[in-house]
Amino acid sequence: MKRFLLACLCLVALSGVTSAEEKDGDLKNRSEENIPGAASEPYIYVHESRDWSLLVCDVRGAFPKPKVEWKNGAGNIIPAEKTEVKEKGGNFDISLTITVNRTDYYRCVATQEEIKHRISAETYLHFQYAVTKPYVTSVEHTRDWALLRCEVRTQAPRPKIEWQDNAGNTLPTEDVSFSGFRDIFKIETTVTKTDFYRCVVTQEEINHVAQAKMHVYISGSPTGWIVAVVLLALAVVALAAAVVKLYITQSHKKGSPAETTVPLNS
Repeated sequence: MKRFLLACLCLVALSGVTSAEEKDGDLKNRSEENIPGAASEPYIYVHESRDWSLLVCDVRGAFPKPKVEWKNGAGNIIPAEKTEVKEKGGNFDISLTITVNRTDYYRCVATQEEIKHRISAETYLHFQYAVTKPYVTSVEHTRDWALLRCEVRTQAPRPKIEWQDNAGNTLPTEDVSFSGFRDIFKIETTVTKTDFYRCVVTQEEINHVAQAKMHVYISGSPTGWIVAVVLLALAVVALAAAVVKLYITQSHKKGSPAETTVPLNS
């Protein structure tokens, strides 16, 4: 599986950025006020692997003990897989570790409510997966038409998805993806003639194409009648050929001279 991760295995932090999250009521970034013990900007470390990345956030030398959280781009809290807390001389060092596999912004937030201080650091990770073969099916099928669906599952951003007929013509489609499932994309098209149809998925960023083909038979379509007539004609020709061959064989047997026995003179 191919993936391009636009992040380095290094310290990543955005300096000088004050987000709306840092200004939550009386909570704000008070770094410039030189308050003793106020947490400094968190350190973010990115450790990349094949299909995922490990994010580590470090907050050091803070007092009082800060609340440290990981959040995604939508502001949702990501539960930490590992939390380390060390105290030395009344100051706290806190480390939070999470594993992620989605393209998104990731923010580490440190909050000290006692001194109304909140500060954060942010990093952006981009994952690019090559989609696998799409799943195609006929959702509804009648005598005159068929409703075809193509389903694509990927953790990458939405790829280009389209239905094509056997000649390569792009067909009108409707997006029926469910908003609650960000990794599943579905499109549908209605066809009215017998043909081969394929769903083509294109990821231009990595020059990757995946497709799946299916044959659809529409009994009420002109194409369907043509196919039926051709098959019937071929069957008639085959039967006629068999009859002619049988006739020739029988005629040959009847026209052969009878065997005679000639007595020998004694």
